[in-house]
Amino acid sequence: MSDYGIKDHFARLTEYNYWANEKLSNRILELDEETILKHANSSFPSIKETLLHISDAEQMWLGRVKGNPLDEWPSASFEGTKEILIHHFLTPSISWKRYISELDDGGLTQQFTYQNSKGKEFSNKVADAVTQVMNHSTYHRGQLASIFHQLEETNIPQTDFIKYQRDME
Repeated sequence: MSDYGIKDHFARLTEYNYWANEKLSNRILELDEETILKHANSSFPSIKETLLHISDAEQMWLGRVKGNPLDEWPSASFEGTKEILIHHFLTPSISWKRYISELDDGGLTQQFTYQNSKGKEFSNKVADAVTQVMNHSTYHRGQLASIFHQLEETNIPQTDFIKYQRDME
């Protein structure tokens, strides 16, 4: 662990994010389409809408750090089965892993400038954006666990970071 550097840390966070999203996805694929659309009391009204929000945020931030901002939320025109939904959900997590793996050593400390959804300009370090995105996804995975409970679904996957770490050992 003595050679563990900042890039290793952020690579691990993106690996964890994908791992957690995949575990959750595998369970969601076991649900019927009706359950994925059922109304729940949460920030977003269903499993589907929560997945789309996580995916949107991951894609939006990746576009920003790469200098390719998106003009609209990717889910604005989303249509498809639960399998397509899961593909749409997991793809940005894979893209984040790839992006971090391709950065040079100084890439995480580089500043990038972007406009938020209200058109206000900000500058942040890439590392701060990665932290934001990974924490945001974790927050909403917690909400998905709550939605599962509301819908009386069982076998909710454990997606804590320490579980990931133990599984990787």
